[in-house]
Order: sequence, then structure tokens, then C-alpha cells
Amino acid sequence: TLGQWKTKDANLVPYHEYLEKLTENFKDISFTYTPRMTNQFADALATLASMVSITKENLIEPLEIEIAEGPAHCNSIEASEAKSWCEDIKNLLRTG
Repeated sequence: TLGQWKTKDANLVPYHEYLEKLTENFKDISFTYTPRMTNQFADALATLASMVSITKENLIEPLEIEIAEGPAHCNSIEASEAKSWCEDIKNLLRTG
């Protein structure tokens, strides 16, 4: 229940009070505490959201996030037919 949570940061008190009002619109609602260390993505999104002015007239489209199956740097490598980076070194070793 919402009454169990206390807000330590004075800047968050207005949000906590607003959340209490919003919960009246739900028949059943629950909250789960998530430690900050495991909540870094949400913290980053909250920081970004605090920088945006949102009004009731704004239509906000859903944001789709795609998770890559492998490291991104592997997906951006292109083969080149140019001489290898080590060719100049090989030539120097051969010819002196």
C-alpha cells in the first residue's frame, strides 16, 4: 500500500502526493521497491523526462526499444579489399 512508503527527498514530496491522488482511480494497485543499483535505466529515463515539457495536448507516441542480439560493434564492421594494415610493416621487415 502507498501509505507504507516515505519520501526522503524533499523534491520528490509533490510527486509522492500526486501519486497518492492518482491511486484513488484504481481499484487495486501495488508498488514494489527496486534498489537504485538495479534501476539505472529507469533513473536515466526519469532524468530525460524531467527535461521535457508535456501538456495534455501533446500526443506522445510509444517508444520502441530493440535489443541487439550481439555487440553493436560486430554489426558495423564491413569487409574491405584495400591492403591490410600490416602490409606496410611486412614490407619494411622484408626490405629493411
